[in-house]
Amino acid sequence: MKNPVWIDSDAGIDDAMALLLATRLNDIELVGASAVAGNVVLNNTFRNVRNILALAGRSDIPVY
Repeated sequence: MKNPVWIDSDAGIDDAMALLLATRLNDIELVGASAVAGNVVLNNTFRNVRNILALAGRSDIPVY
């Protein structure tokens, strides 16, 4: 059984790595992600999180 995981992210390098790894780990199911302002403004972090998930081939994961 996979453990459901939600990642809250400002899409910095560390969060990008966490998102990429989360899409590949067998024991978790990435059920969604939140974009928050941090390194850059919210519009950019939202786009960055979507782009990271697309890079991982997981555009099906919702981002809020």
